Amino acid sequence: MLINLSNHPFKDWEMGHQKTARVPYGHVEDIPFTDVNPKDRVWRASKNNTSNYLKMCIGEEKSKKWFTKNSI
Repeated sequence: MLINLSNHPFKDWEMGHQKTARVPYGHVEDIPFTDVNPKDRVWRASKNNTSNYLKMCIGEEKSKKWFTKNSI
């Protein structure tokens, strides 16, 4: 599976890009990238987004372990 973490849904990709993505990965799952508040500090926004996406992809417990291991 390919996780498309962007604001460009897979259905809107050019047909050639869709085919190229499906060959090695089969399924493409869209996870829209969240809007970032321009008043928020870039690092805090990035950390929060990373945390949320890790939870969605690998689960809350594994994401906690990852953040602890990587001291973020």
